[in-house]
Amino acid sequence: MHLHALYVHPVKGARGAAVAAAEVHPRGLRHDRRWMIIDAAGRFVSQRTLPRLRALVPHLGADRLTLTLDPAADRAADRAADPTLAPGATPPPLDLPLDAPAHADRHARVWGDDVPVASCGPDADAWLAAWLGPGYALVRLPKEAHRSVDPAFGRPDDGVSFADGYPYLVITTASLAALSRAAGRTFDATRFRANLVIDGADAWAEDGWRHLRVGEATFELVKPCVRCVVTTLDPAGAPAPDAPAAAREPLATLARIHATAKGPAFGMNALARGGDVVRVGDPADATDAPPGTSPADLGAPGPAG
Repeated sequence: MHLHALYVHPVKGARGAAVAAAEVHPRGLRHDRRWMIIDAAGRFVSQRTLPRLRALVPHLGADRLTLTLDPAADRAADRAADPTLAPGATPPPLDLPLDAPAHADRHARVWGDDVPVASCGPDADAWLAAWLGPGYALVRLPKEAHRSVDPAFGRPDDGVSFADGYPYLVITTASLAALSRAAGRTFDATRFRANLVIDGADAWAEDGWRHLRVGEATFELVKPCVRCVVTTLDPAGAPAPDAPAAAREPLATLARIHATAKGPAFGMNALARGGDVVRVGDPADATDAPPGTSPADLGAPGPAG
């Protein structure tokens, strides 16, 4: 087995960026979900409530994060929400420093967690206002902020960034191919917002993995990722199919062929346990869970945001 692809999602809910290598940190890959858009009440927004986020494209440079908009995807999302809506102007790129000091100056809500966050400044908020309208703000996760994973599946010091529940998501090319065959249409890995895509395994083998080594990095796979409506949205912003059955995919097929007690699942939530860098092409190997353990019976939302 080997690492087939690697993705970082800098802004929660926006598109991911394919990278050749990334640093492994306890809270997730470096720069993964370290930024987030919040509404006027301080609650996070994602594609669940704001599908237009599919048009937000991050570009990771050596020391800058640049955010641009895909105009076609944005117009498609606009038309889906309101067919009479006239196309709006596309704001210029927003350029942000990757590693500038970030000190908490407000709080935000990520599901049930109250998280100290750092504002990204009036220019960033004005950029969002030009695109989404007033009331939104871009915030960043300070280094000192700690948000715990579910204690039932991690240690007391295990933390996560702005991802929904866990810092890493692992999927396999074989399971993706099996799902596509069963659904009768091709799904891309980006639809599932994974971090690590493993090639060379059997379909659904990851359900039984407990530990995964990728290069010199090690991960503990703690539970399946129960999937939500975001997986039914095309990551490039294409409108949903007109046929109601097709619009429910891949959730409908997962509910039929790969469901847990908590709902349809795809991929495994994971925690980093060692190592500093992973690279596309790194060899990978896994060990199975102890006899009697049934990961497919576990479940709660994972890092879909």
